[in-house]
Amino acid sequence: MFCPSCQSPNKQNARFCASCGGTLPAVAVSPAPAPALPTSGRLSMQTVLGGRYQILEQLGRGGMGNVYLALDRTFTSKTVVVKEMIAFFNNETEEQYAHRRFLAEADTLAQLNHPGIPQVYDRFLFNHRYYLVMEHIRGLDLQKTVEKHAELYGTPLPQDLVLEILCSLIHVLEYLHGLEPPIIHRDLKPANILLTAEGRLKLVDFGIAKSTHGAQAGTKIGTQGYAAPEQFKGFVSPLSDIYALGATLHHLLTNRDPQQEMPFDFPPLRTLNPSVTPDVEALVHRMLAVSPQERPPSVQDVRRRLLAFAPDVEKSLHQHRRRDDAVSQLIAAFASTSEKNTPSASPSSLSQLFCPNCGTANRRETRFCRECGGHVPHA
Repeated sequence: MFCPSCQSPNKQNARFCASCGGTLPAVAVSPAPAPALPTSGRLSMQTVLGGRYQILEQLGRGGMGNVYLALDRTFTSKTVVVKEMIAFFNNETEEQYAHRRFLAEADTLAQLNHPGIPQVYDRFLFNHRYYLVMEHIRGLDLQKTVEKHAELYGTPLPQDLVLEILCSLIHVLEYLHGLEPPIIHRDLKPANILLTAEGRLKLVDFGIAKSTHGAQAGTKIGTQGYAAPEQFKGFVSPLSDIYALGATLHHLLTNRDPQQEMPFDFPPLRTLNPSVTPDVEALVHRMLAVSPQERPPSVQDVRRRLLAFAPDVEKSLHQHRRRDDAVSQLIAAFASTSEKNTPSASPSSLSQLFCPNCGTANRRETRFCRECGGHVPHA
């Protein structure tokens, strides 16, 4: 379609000229239907969710869905993590209830404000899939950290580093458990803990986190090997996170993955790693008690016990020093490699500008929106 005022070419369904902003004559054109996303399987690369988040790479997958790296097209080069949750329902009432619950729980996560927790930016339901859009953290998860450290140096992580990690996690859990109602992570494990090159720690994957009053029944049990015994009976409490924290410490200090062992089987730490001190062994053993009542009653109590034999651990943590040991070098190298390997958006994906008034995509050279006629600013 050509503009009657300036003769510039425009798309057939445009209402206003992209060059001069003049009104275009109405033409009855049936818009082409948007390509439907599949209802199962992973999203194809370059898929755009919600007209905003362009899928760049699949970061991981699980039984409930996939995790993607995406470009937030509202900004020039901002990447985000899009966590997908696929659910199946027996009827419409069940689906509507799940939808309301998802929105409520996502809104709760979006209100969390702690330096050890990634920010939640957005949430939406599309094509029977639930999506959480979260901060993209560049770092190495502790599962890979302990594996690579053992591969390079033949030992588990140093106890001093593990105690700093414990101290950081205590601060995060104190925040979560101190909310009203408390939030139970329910899937605390090394793979869900990221360590940045600067030595900062982030607790991620709140996909099954739960707000709860006391012990409460549930259906999602976390990861076998780290999940507390009571979770397999459908009950969770802050003490469940304390058990998972103990299982995580045992893994980091021994390089023995509990997912590969018999459930709830944790040999004494010093039989696997004699460099572990008796005080640390006793604390981890207490946290791994099968009965919740035999564990430390709170993360505050875990911190009190920790500071009794390692009083300087918080001081070194608060200094936020950049670690110069082998672990930091390993993390920095991995982060650098990840940065180089992260797929950038193709030129075509950045060739559009979005109208600030109506959100319509326009060509980059456009000055006026083809849908509403509003001015389209250029970066």
